[in-house]
Amino acid sequence: MKAALLVEVLFMYNKKYQIHEVDVPKYGENDLLVEIGAAGFCHTDCQVYEGFYQSQTPQIGSHEPAGTVVAVGSKAAKSFNEDQRATVWGGISKLGLPAGESVGVLGIGGLGGLGVQFCKALGYSTVAIDNRPEGRDLATEFPLKADLVIDYNDEMAGEKIVEWSGKGGLAGIVVCTDNVQAIEWSLKTLRPHGICVPLGVPGEGFHFGSFDLIGKEIIVKGSGVANRSEVEEMMKVVASHGVKSYVRTVPFEKTPDLPEMYMDNHLKGRLVMGF
Repeated sequence: MKAALLVEVLFMYNKKYQIHEVDVPKYGENDLLVEIGAAGFCHTDCQVYEGFYQSQTPQIGSHEPAGTVVAVGSKAAKSFNEDQRATVWGGISKLGLPAGESVGVLGIGGLGGLGVQFCKALGYSTVAIDNRPEGRDLATEFPLKADLVIDYNDEMAGEKIVEWSGKGGLAGIVVCTDNVQAIEWSLKTLRPHGICVPLGVPGEGFHFGSFDLIGKEIIVKGSGVANRSEVEEMMKVVASHGVKSYVRTVPFEKTPDLPEMYMDNHLKGRLVMGF
């Protein structure tokens, strides 16, 4: 089968992906063999490409694949069947807030665009925040639209959000960027005891203002990946509310150009490789 490989020597990164023929993976009794139909390219993939994780190479790109189960291990067969679809909800569920509360989504790209729709489907009053017109447009692209869209570059952005939300600020905010300054700023939009869930992983670590964090007793929760029950719940919401992803499909042979496409400041939605 063909695969796009990050092929490096002595951990030298930032080189174009190379398309190679590779063996079909062997699977064990607890495994599924999935034929990939599409794969997203996100910020984590870009960090791997840049060498942030010092990942072992050669490595096949993308950790956001979607496809069809074509073979099932003997023990996995208790839960999965061939021809089932396998795909990639955690940060919003970490908020743990009841419907009707005010929630912010900071960074409206491939992840944030879905976040806005999920928040609306769950009954939250939702504000979308982005510094790019493409991101702000995406927040109202689908039927599940943000109630308020704010330009992060607006000097009064924080004050406008706090006034709109009432009760001294948002109940929670999900941050879909690794920009350290933006993550720190997000706490200013929260009410006392508000919850911040940062999803981006900045290389230089996090920095929070002590007055915001301690003075308002803000809660910061990490969120890695959703577990299986969370994904099943998410897919029910997707089906019942018509949640959609805005994607830019890239032919597989254009895979070597993905990092450059991803770094385009005018990118809208999610880059997805089609097979």
